[in-house]
Amino acid sequence: MEVAKQFIDKPTIGPDDFCNLNQYQAREIFNACPATPNQIEYFLAMSDNHPLKPAHPERMTYLEARELRDKISMRGKTIDPEGPIIANQIAAIRDEMERNPSLELPGPVEKMTYGEAREFLDNLSPSEGQMKKLGYLIRENNVSDLIPSFIRESLKRGQVSKMIDLLVQKDRHGNIDTPALEKLVAQVDPPATPEQLETVRAYQENGSKIKLPKNPTYRQVEHLLNQEYEKQTIDQAQIDILKGWVAKGTVEAKYLKAPEKLTQAEYAQLHLKHLENSRAMNAGTPAAPSMAKAPEMPGMSR
Repeated sequence: MEVAKQFIDKPTIGPDDFCNLNQYQAREIFNACPATPNQIEYFLAMSDNHPLKPAHPERMTYLEARELRDKISMRGKTIDPEGPIIANQIAAIRDEMERNPSLELPGPVEKMTYGEAREFLDNLSPSEGQMKKLGYLIRENNVSDLIPSFIRESLKRGQVSKMIDLLVQKDRHGNIDTPALEKLVAQVDPPATPEQLETVRAYQENGSKIKLPKNPTYRQVEHLLNQEYEKQTIDQAQIDILKGWVAKGTVEAKYLKAPEKLTQAEYAQLHLKHLENSRAMNAGTPAAPSMAKAPEMPGMSR
């Protein structure tokens, strides 16, 4: 009410007086009101290392609090990577150094550029709060298949931030940008897992010539294992399935002459041929084994 008296020159101010205010007067009164509880809570939760943290946020007006928060969040600003480090980065780096004094900085904090500070922070391990938010958004958007556990467990702080942004931003239909999310996930390549390396050793013990690069990554080993698997011959269960396809007329009988020599790659091609011919038969079209080129066995006449 004290704020309103600056704009309403009456001894007693009632509801009708507020209704008669013009837009300018209403905005000025609102801006001059005390900071809201949410604004005060935001400032109190800030790191003590932040240069812009106010000492007494409860004494600020709504406008002062809003302008300071906009300055802290850098809302609507594009920052030059070669420009000086900003207050948010200084606070984040000092907080991290307090938690982990063994971290090595590229130089004195105050002399770092914005780009250097961003790179340093992006390569840190994500915070507990970040991972909790990411887990919630993954469940909310039902994208756990797109972001498997081996990816989540190896993310850096900057990658988590980008992933959170993609999961929060939705189009007018409520859909996230799935291609952009898949592209980001594809860029994450953690070290190979012990399980992968054990599988490689098992192949090598059985005569495989598979060779690992130095410091193999998850995706490198996954590719090598897929290649090796495709060379393996099919098992009895797969042979029995193949017999069923032949009986249905979706795969030619010649592939049963020496099925034990078929590789997993060849079996996969036959599976595709079976599916294609099954669809043709269900549509009323006679099965055409030549519709999809299937593998030839060594020595088999073409």
